[in-house]
Amino acid sequence: PGGYSHIAESHLIDGLWNNRSERRGIRLGKFLRAYEMRDQEDPEEFLVNPHSLAFNSEVEQALFPHRRLLAQLIDHPNNVDDTTIPAIVWLSSLKNKPLIIHWTGSLTLNDLARINNYFFRRVLKICKDSPLDWITGLAMSHAQTLVVAYRHRELFLQDKECPPASEIETVNRFVIERAWERLVNYTGRTTDGKVKHDAVDVDMEALILLEKRMFDTSEDAGIAGNYQWGLDIGMHQDGWFPW
Repeated sequence: PGGYSHIAESHLIDGLWNNRSERRGIRLGKFLRAYEMRDQEDPEEFLVNPHSLAFNSEVEQALFPHRRLLAQLIDHPNNVDDTTIPAIVWLSSLKNKPLIIHWTGSLTLNDLARINNYFFRRVLKICKDSPLDWITGLAMSHAQTLVVAYRHRELFLQDKECPPASEIETVNRFVIERAWERLVNYTGRTTDGKVKHDAVDVDMEALILLEKRMFDTSEDAGIAGNYQWGLDIGMHQDGWFPW
């Protein structure tokens, strides 16, 4: 397990469906089943773990100037000027407040993981409290808005509705508002706002189907499905039991 080697094409076989005799003559090397690998790549688990991906310089440059504001949004959100935080304005417009702010448009899973990592390592440590919902709450939503604002600032400044450059505070607020709009409008779409189609890992699905046939113990598999792999020559690698 964990090693690599070249396998001659002549040594490749299929799942040997209903082929009892050949299955009995083949010991299997231990490997991670495809469905196990798919479960390990669960995007929700990837995001819940703040150590999944370390933050990079872009995230640090976007959030470092605002880390104390982000901490304040956790400790004393009512003391923050809500007109500078689009997420607060959005929440105040709702009759029923959601438990999770789910707008993440134009940010990839890796972006979100890096923001989570920065928040965990640089923001929470200066907070008086560390709520369990920090990863889906108001402060995190604003952190995501700040990253989008930093990344697309030049694009937002080209907007014909952008205030004059001399009005620095007004311009900064405009950029933040445009970043929030992008988070909302692009959620569920690609990073450039196009319709996102459900991705399918063809190789993974093919492996799952192959393994399903290899280790099928149903009546359809016949006697070849009665745990026949390697029975004539010995145990599988490390005593592995793949069923």
